[in-house]
Amino acid sequence: MSRRRGDFIERTIRAIDETMERAGRIEETPAEGFFRRLDPRVKICGMLLLILAAVASHHIAVTAAIFALGAAIALASGKTVLGITAKMWSGVLLFTGVIALPAILLTPGAALWHIPWLGATITGPGLRSAAHLIVRTETTATLALMLALAGCGQKGPLTLPASVGAASAPAAIK
Repeated sequence: MSRRRGDFIERTIRAIDETMERAGRIEETPAEGFFRRLDPRVKICGMLLLILAAVASHHIAVTAAIFALGAAIALASGKTVLGITAKMWSGVLLFTGVIALPAILLTPGAALWHIPWLGATITGPGLRSAAHLIVRTETTATLALMLALAGCGQKGPLTLPASVGAASAPAAIK
């Protein structure tokens, strides 16, 4: 293995280790941010509903509004959560952008720009489709990360309160 490849692997392992340490520090810190103070059941249900809404949305403005809400929750949850989320955003943008690039050039529709040296045309529907894919992916990744961090600080399993009828739940399963 070449020295350059070894450096890449070492840097990657070091970055993963630092991210895991940072995530561990989130778990050890007291509940100080907005999201950390919420009941875990509320966090899980809320994030799942927002993820479903983002996936089901057919309008980029609605998806962008859900993304803004997820970003606001990350911001209100503290600097550490925002730092992890911001690092994730760049990776998701890069990989989704690569996947969405062919849609910009291959989707039929009204031409916006012509790229003569490539012999391709950027179309309006292709650009909208790629933008919506990127916004939807960024939104669901942000919400999924917030969902993954939702249980931080939770001791023991998530249970329903007795007032909801948790005592009758096992009978319903049989």
